Amino acid sequence: MVIGLEVHVQLLTKTKLFCPCSTAFGAPPNANTCPVCLALPGALPVLNRGAVRLAARAAYALGCTVHEESVFARKNYFYPDLPKGYQISQFDRPLATGGFLALEDGPGARGVRIHRVHMEEDAGKSIHDRYPGHSAIDLNRSGTPLIEIVSEPDLRSAADAGVYLRRLKQILEYTEVSDANMEEGSLRVDANVSVRAAGADALGTKTEIKNMNSFSGVERALEVEFARQVALVERGERVVQQTMLWDAGSGTVRPARSKEESHDYRYFPEPDLPPLRLTSAVLAEWREAVGAQRAEPFQQRERALERSGLRSLEPRKFREVALAPGKQLERGAGEIDAANLGIVLRRERTLFALVPQPQAHPRCGAARAAGTLVRGSARDALEHEAVEADGRIEAHDACEA
Repeated sequence: MVIGLEVHVQLLTKTKLFCPCSTAFGAPPNANTCPVCLALPGALPVLNRGAVRLAARAAYALGCTVHEESVFARKNYFYPDLPKGYQISQFDRPLATGGFLALEDGPGARGVRIHRVHMEEDAGKSIHDRYPGHSAIDLNRSGTPLIEIVSEPDLRSAADAGVYLRRLKQILEYTEVSDANMEEGSLRVDANVSVRAAGADALGTKTEIKNMNSFSGVERALEVEFARQVALVERGERVVQQTMLWDAGSGTVRPARSKEESHDYRYFPEPDLPPLRLTSAVLAEWREAVGAQRAEPFQQRERALERSGLRSLEPRKFREVALAPGKQLERGAGEIDAANLGIVLRRERTLFALVPQPQAHPRCGAARAAGTLVRGSARDALEHEAVEADGRIEAHDACEA
């Protein structure tokens, strides 16, 4: 099995890529729109600098080279939720190229090469199941800033693809590039998969799988498509290059359309936007801001946990404990009762338990009380958000107390 992944990531900006409309999720349909994202005649795009900064941050965190000059291009295709009839993306001169994401820790760890990171705008959303016999279009998402992270075809199993995606998600959350929420569409995955004989160097004909809304779904879809292609080859049939849709309910893939090549999109430079030029000084500042975060949230977290004596908890396990007082929660070599848990602080969607100090209120009803629980190296391990056993409070800057 040969796998390459294309990951589309919504950037954590308050406004869209080329207009000042809000990117807030859950607004009424077509509420966050303007002449630019509705593609009304005469409306011109203006680039969001904050989106460029976040895109560069993601690229640096993945070890990429961010180029001083990149070019936006029009990707031409028709779909009802694409009002312009083209998408503003990047083609032959992307923002960044040549990164690497390790699949495991330690020197010489195997990993996946990153081919490119480029910027583009999101399309709207087609809704087919709300009105019987009709499809609806919501353009709130149209123009939302995206990066597309394209890997080289270095993955050889569905399990490794899952590891890659989970590590990538941690990096994106750790560097605050995106909330990477698959349920809300902030992170979407297209998987390219092909088969070849053992020992062969030439790549086989690939198919692209879409419509996967979880990492486990990606893994299962890859296994199913791999089995389908192997069966075709063993029967002496040819694998057709096409786009496949994953049906999680039935656990099957089905053809959607023939797979397009780049020339089918008739790319050409976007005439309404000049080339994106970034000075070496700006790039140096952004690169330094990433600093030690470069692809190391895993190692940093483990070092901080080791120093602080905290043990990470899966969110699922925390919920089980928090909702059932009396269960035991591990902390180092000892245990604490969930009823007296006091406070849990969260980072990267991973939860950490802290035993409250005697002077702190057992329920930590005030954010200030939360601050008294954070000492020394624990600050390195924890984000400034606090969660009670039976409710939520926000600590934020109080954790610096």
